[in-house]
Amino acid sequence: MQIDEIKKIANLARIDITDIEAESYAKSLDSVITLISSINDLEVNDNEFKQEGFAPIQKTREDKEVIDKPKDIHKTLINSSKNASDNYIKVKKII
Repeated sequence: MQIDEIKKIANLARIDITDIEAESYAKSLDSVITLISSINDLEVNDNEFKQEGFAPIQKTREDKEVIDKPKDIHKTLINSSKNASDNYIKVKKII
């Protein structure tokens, strides 16, 4: 990166830097950009990404058997409750 670009970025971020600092940042950013470009040039096999612990793998389980419940189960519950009123079961308020 050029020193002028570093100063422009610093100005946009409202950071006051000296010429020496800008030169230092330019060298650091050049090494970071070089590293990133070398990473981009790597060829990666898809199987490496599928290893557990490296990339998430969807783990699924078998669903349990669905049990059909009677359609009037709510009526049975309300009728068996001591505190039922207006088709609802009253419960204590918990704070």
